[in-house]
Amino acid sequence: MSDKYTFYLLDASWNCISEHVESEKLFIENNGLTLLFEIYERVEDYVKFLLLGFLADIGSHFKEIFVEELYIWKSENSKKSMPTLLIEKWNEISASPTKWIETTEMKLPEEAPDFKLKIFHVLNAVDFIAFDEYTFLDLSTLSEIRMYRKMQIDNTWFNIEQTLEQRGVRPTTPDEELLTKKITKRDNRRKELSSIQEQYTKKELELQKTKNEEFTSTLRESFKKPVTKKLMSITESKKKKNAMLKQISVAQDRT
Repeated sequence: MSDKYTFYLLDASWNCISEHVESEKLFIENNGLTLLFEIYERVEDYVKFLLLGFLADIGSHFKEIFVEELYIWKSENSKKSMPTLLIEKWNEISASPTKWIETTEMKLPEEAPDFKLKIFHVLNAVDFIAFDEYTFLDLSTLSEIRMYRKMQIDNTWFNIEQTLEQRGVRPTTPDEELLTKKITKRDNRRKELSSIQEQYTKKELELQKTKNEEFTSTLRESFKKPVTKKLMSITESKKKKNAMLKQISVAQDRT
């Protein structure tokens, strides 16, 4: 089945289930979440976008079950959990924000749907739990995702300020004070995020340094053992040779 038909089938099926608690519960009890996770890995991004909406709905209605399923499920291909796959998708979108829109078969709105907001809602449904398999770089991205909605609101205030400046409109004193307060909050939040991410990056570098040192040490030991054994063998040979020479010398003295 093509992704196009998968999209329509999933959309129609979910419309029959969504907002009906008993139907959603029955869906979960019959391994529905596992099915959605497995489909997510096999489809294009526009179908992923649809699936994330389903997951966010389920997470908000059945939080405990949702968290448990996220912990248990691992991809058969990559052996990664769903949150890790979402973090990777977030980083991919950050690197190329519109790439997933260009490759779709579907006719989408002129403005790209906010894929990141969907990821935010899914992870927000589980309170941004830090899974054991997360690397420090994953945690760095997670801190960005956690702040995403507030940063979007911050950007709205920033855009308002920029628009007023471009049009030469001077806000009233109370409005100007409010804008100044919102922009200051935006700047502080960005600094806070930058500081958190710098700390995680530093920890990741320290971890990699430790791993490299351990690897180098192991490598040295592996080369050192045969050399040490060889040196010991040479030393023993010299001792035996010296002992033989001593015996010969004593024999000669006697004669």
